[in-house]
Amino acid sequence: DRTNYTLLITEMKPVLAQEELSLSVAVFAQGREFLSSAISSIDWIGIMAYDLGFPHSSFDDALAALEHWEAFGFERSRMVLGIPFYGRNEGSGYYSYRYIVEEYLPDPSSDLTAGISYNGITTVEKKTTHVLSNGYGGLMFWEITQDTSDASSLLSTVAKTVHVKSPPDLDGSDLIDLADLLHFAAEWLRNDCSEQNTWCNRADLDASGDVSVSDVAVLASFWASE
Repeated sequence: DRTNYTLLITEMKPVLAQEELSLSVAVFAQGREFLSSAISSIDWIGIMAYDLGFPHSSFDDALAALEHWEAFGFERSRMVLGIPFYGRNEGSGYYSYRYIVEEYLPDPSSDLTAGISYNGITTVEKKTTHVLSNGYGGLMFWEITQDTSDASSLLSTVAKTVHVKSPPDLDGSDLIDLADLLHFAAEWLRNDCSEQNTWCNRADLDASGDVSVSDVAVLASFWASE
């Protein structure tokens, strides 16, 4: 199977490339589904770092999965970490994150409630920060319809974490400089944050829901590190 899967990947890649399409592969956390000769044909892998016993998707599990696939031969930029939007108990029962929140109202820092292992807000923030800080390709989720749509949303947690951790290159110049400060000032004066505009016109650098002096501090810290 591994040999044939490798052939499938390597033969599909040039055909997809002709259509300007990429090729991605979902892989198990500690898997080895294909031979290393297929690596050059894969644009990115989605690492399914969940369903790994009990607890089924810890932060340490995520680290181990990323280390495993890097050791196998993938650059970090081609590795996408999978985060579960569901939980499991020791009997392999399956519960959506939405159900867990609605039924048990867990603490955001918790990953275990009523015998169900899942990823809470704090762990999702931690995984997102690790991916951003260490040059990995990004995050994926299984799966989006199991998330909530309020303040407990894991997708919103990822978005806010990405927003706060990303350099505020507001003019797209690849530098943090005076032009970004001027852009920030203009956005601050507009200050049209609303529920419909959850990114607060890009000037809400700390994702607080308001544009204030604390956002100036965020911009200054990134500028000073340039």
